[in-house]
Amino acid sequence: MNKKKNLIMVILLLAGVSILFSSMIQQETAKELFEKALYLEETKGDLEKAIEVYKQVVKKFLDERATAAEAQLHIGLCYEKLGLKEAQKAYQNVIDKYPDQIEAVKTAQEKLSLLLKAKDVVEKKSEEFQARQVWIGREVDGSGKISFDGKYLSFVDWNTGNLAMREMATGKKTLLTKNGSWKMDAIEFAMDSVWSRDGKHLAYNWDNDGKRRVELYVVGLDDLEPNLLYQIDFKKNWISPVDWSPDGSDVLTFFTEEKSCKLGLISVKDGSIRIIKSFKAIDPVPMNAQFSPDGRYLVFDFPQQDITRKKNISIISADGKNEWSLIDHPADDNLLGWSPDGNWILFASDRTGAWDAWIIKVMEGKPQKSPQLVKRGIGSINSLGFSQDGSFYYGVAGGMYDVFSAKIDRDTGRVVESPKKVPLPYEGHNTYPDWSPDGKYLMYTSIRGPRNREQVLCIYSLESESVREFHFKDEFVYFGYPRWDPDGRHIILGAEHVQSGKGLYKVDAQTGEITLLIQAKENESTGSFWSPVMALDGKSLFYDYENSAYEYYRIMVRDLETGKETELLRHPPHDNNQLALSPDGNQLALVLREEKDMRMLKVMPTGGGEPVELHRFELKGREIVNLDWSPDGRYIYFSKPTPEGWELWRVPAEGGEAENLQLKMFRFIHLNIHPDGQRIVFASYVGDKMLPEIWVMENFLPKLMDRK
Repeated sequence: MNKKKNLIMVILLLAGVSILFSSMIQQETAKELFEKALYLEETKGDLEKAIEVYKQVVKKFLDERATAAEAQLHIGLCYEKLGLKEAQKAYQNVIDKYPDQIEAVKTAQEKLSLLLKAKDVVEKKSEEFQARQVWIGREVDGSGKISFDGKYLSFVDWNTGNLAMREMATGKKTLLTKNGSWKMDAIEFAMDSVWSRDGKHLAYNWDNDGKRRVELYVVGLDDLEPNLLYQIDFKKNWISPVDWSPDGSDVLTFFTEEKSCKLGLISVKDGSIRIIKSFKAIDPVPMNAQFSPDGRYLVFDFPQQDITRKKNISIISADGKNEWSLIDHPADDNLLGWSPDGNWILFASDRTGAWDAWIIKVMEGKPQKSPQLVKRGIGSINSLGFSQDGSFYYGVAGGMYDVFSAKIDRDTGRVVESPKKVPLPYEGHNTYPDWSPDGKYLMYTSIRGPRNREQVLCIYSLESESVREFHFKDEFVYFGYPRWDPDGRHIILGAEHVQSGKGLYKVDAQTGEITLLIQAKENESTGSFWSPVMALDGKSLFYDYENSAYEYYRIMVRDLETGKETELLRHPPHDNNQLALSPDGNQLALVLREEKDMRMLKVMPTGGGEPVELHRFELKGREIVNLDWSPDGRYIYFSKPTPEGWELWRVPAEGGEAENLQLKMFRFIHLNIHPDGQRIVFASYVGDKMLPEIWVMENFLPKLMDRK
């Protein structure tokens, strides 16, 4: 009898332990599932998948009311970011189902109140100007256009490379092509796209890497069978569709050549071409053009001179016979669109010192009044066009980033003070930081203007906290990878100069004077220079060079006195493209991909020789791994990714185990160690600003008033 009682007690005890253990497992699983959804929402920006996981939390863990309420709240937050009306219902569910969860209910009430106020404004058809966000997330892309009825937005699905459209009311995505590919030997993807006026067709250009050409297609929403209209070798040429003729017979297209551009029409019926306007601009891309609603005129922007990137705006008759100026101003003016009623042309201008939206009245294609300000501080936007009700849609680029500085222990390498943003102007647009050799200055690049076209080279003084800027609009088409010369008086960078072409250049840090160091050979003019590094004695220059056929990279060294060049290493294309010179000048650190999805951090002698592997790790895609040496030359600092973000690591330069320094950020862009070894600087994405956005500007036609 006692044995039976003991057995029953053991069974009950085990059952209790099992229930308790099951409860613990369930609680942990609820938390893990919620954190998975939070990662999808805030880090990956995949709001639709995040909603699915949050719904699982709500459904499966009814007893975990705090976690379930938080999940239900985040369902509403995701719907709101997607611009969907389901957000209102989701917030109401928090209030109705979880009244005991005070903080979640409070937040839901605040959000619901704001949504209802916004809804009231829309229902009353308020005439007040407003700009509102309609889509945010990692999938957002600003390469397409809004359909004329405002129902759909075309875009590139960068996960697959295919052309897609988004139903604005529901957020539903539909793929319109199926051949997108990121395979290394067969890369294909869609780029720019424009809607026909009736919303039944899309014209788009297609980058066909495998065949080295760009193609222009038209696809109908009824059959989704793309029709090829035109194709061309993309090494020196490009085509960009910008609009349709109102009758749907032609696609308005820019034909870009090496140093010129043409604006013309491609017939949808037979692919024949009619050129309307030719330009002799050195930097014709990106340019914008659009038909007037009645099809009689075209408005377009273009570089003011052969050696400048600043643009003016003109109008030309559709037959190309008559042309006149619309905006002729020393500022940079960029076309945004022609209003559906034909009475107004919207453009962006930096004439006030910041990028604002302006509007000018037109009649019979002629300007009637002076431009008037519509919206201040519109910033770096990409026009997505007008819908028929006069609403203007535009994209705000993601990947906003800033320069950060963190204190580190020079012996252990560990971060002893969390990263802080360096107080620089143009927040959200600054990257590629580099300490001067004496540690007194911080050089960086600021990327500004519509579609982030303007690059400004900046030097920040730690002592005075002032910034010296060099604007190269009239000199460089672009520049990249700027680094200090060891002499502390110059900056070395790769660039394309409007006169001398692609090459490596030296910029005087005081005057901005430009000196050509290495010019691309004529037969290699489409190749690219990467990561220039000056030797400590200033007599030779190391760099990575991609050949024009995209077949391989070569790590080169040039004797600047004799001009003799030596190839140190040849490696696969689409690789890391970053070199770091050791403090003693005797070694180069680099990251190579010698196996698929595997990176190897190596060091090699500057005089040539076989690289020695120090560390390897898995990394898919083409992400660039940033690295730098410690000032004493004992360690190489580098970044590598995890599912939660990028981490800072270091590895002994003489070989040994790599060490995680326990610092995570969205990215480490061009990380650089201060000469004192106690500070590290890098650029990284800024919180949720890394997610691109789509906005709409409403109720600004035809009534105008200055906006603050």
